[in-house]
Amino acid sequence: MTGLIIYENNGNSYLGTAIPSCLSDYCEHKKLGEQIKRYFDSYLDFETQLIELSSYAIYDAKELCSELKRNHIDADILLYCDYDENPYEYTEEFIGYDVCAGDYYVSPLGLGYLEMTGEEIEYMVESELTDDGPFFENLDDEVRYGYADMLNEYGLFADKETADEIAEYCNWLDLQYDNVFEGIGGFRVVKIYKVK
Repeated sequence: MTGLIIYENNGNSYLGTAIPSCLSDYCEHKKLGEQIKRYFDSYLDFETQLIELSSYAIYDAKELCSELKRNHIDADILLYCDYDENPYEYTEEFIGYDVCAGDYYVSPLGLGYLEMTGEEIEYMVESELTDDGPFFENLDDEVRYGYADMLNEYGLFADKETADEIAEYCNWLDLQYDNVFEGIGGFRVVKIYKVK
C-alpha cells in the first residue's frame, strides 16, 4: 500500500502515518474549501479514508499545498509505502521507518509511547485514557528508552531492523491482549518520504 498525507507543519517532531491530515480542518474555508473537496472526491478512498498514491494525486497535492501556503497555512506532503514496495519516482527525501497498524493511523511512534515518562504512563493508565497499558508493562523503561534514543529528528527509526522489532512486539501484544491499540492489529513497517 502506498499513500499520501498533507499535513500542517506545526514544528511536529513526529512525521509518520499517524500525523493528522490538515485538509478536513479547512473544508469550510472560504477560499480553499471547494478545492479541498474536489481533491477528496478525486483521490480519497471513502471506505479506508486513505489517499492512495498516484502521479495525479501527488501533482494535485503539490498544487493544493501551494494554495494553502498562499493562505498562510504551512502545509507539506508525506508519502508512505510498505517497506517491500518502491515509492513513486517523485519521491524526494527518505526520512525513516514508521511502525503502524493495519489502518495506517495507529502508531506507537506517533503516540509517543517510547518517549513517555513513568508519570505520564501512570496517569494515562490510571485515568483510563488508554487501553495500551500492556505496551508499557511488557517493555521495561530501560529498553523503551533505548528504542527512544534510536528515533531520528522525525520521530522515526533510521534502520528497518529496529522498526521490525517494534512491529513484532506490537503484533505479539495484539495476540496476547484484547483491545490493545484500540483493537487494531496487523502492525507493519512503512517507509516515509517528504515531498519538497
